[in-house]
Amino acid sequence: MSKNWESFFKERERGLIQDLWDSLSGHQIMISRILRYTPYGQRVCEMGVGRGHVLLLLAEKGLVSIGIDSDAGVVSNLQNLSKRFDITVETHTQDFFSEMNFIDSVYTIYNSGVMEHFSLSQIETLILRWSKISKYIILSIPYKSVFSSVKMVYGDENFYTYEQFKKLFSHIKNIEIVEGASFNHSFSLYNKLRKPFLLYEGHNFLVTALNFLLKPFDILCGNELLFVLRTR
Repeated sequence: MSKNWESFFKERERGLIQDLWDSLSGHQIMISRILRYTPYGQRVCEMGVGRGHVLLLLAEKGLVSIGIDSDAGVVSNLQNLSKRFDITVETHTQDFFSEMNFIDSVYTIYNSGVMEHFSLSQIETLILRWSKISKYIILSIPYKSVFSSVKMVYGDENFYTYEQFKKLFSHIKNIEIVEGASFNHSFSLYNKLRKPFLLYEGHNFLVTALNFLLKPFDILCGNELLFVLRTR
């Protein structure tokens, strides 16, 4: 009996999506929060899809996944990956500041490595807009701390501080900060020791207490901010 190689490789390709968790080292804490706050089967929307791997992983985990990006080439790449892995995602090419009439509501809006390309006033505008159609907004944002630095990629990045974002989000109407944390996603000993505790924040009282005590140290040594915002 001859082997159906097309089916064989299709199954292997689909299985590769499970390996994305290991390849998404810098996104694991954000992904853990998305999965924690978003019930199975609910709609999530990534504003700025990047490579699309996070969105595909979330779709594989049972969330209805929508990807929006202003770059048509990026959206096309996500569509190709979606077909390759046979994972359904909804995609749109759209500027964030334009009306999004194709979305009435989603449970969670998230992005990573996006907000630093906007001014604080633009970020406030986006958060206000997104809060009208979502229950949670989860953001992973690179920043410079006292003992770490972040390299510019495009040259237009604004690396605001933890306190600047906390102040901004605290003053936005109908927004509540559920979590505000800093971590370092480089392959350092500090990262390897801290990440397991950050991943399981909220699951255990002792872990939560330890994270609270180490939060000032994280802010000094981190290079990525994580904010979980809830709409009131």
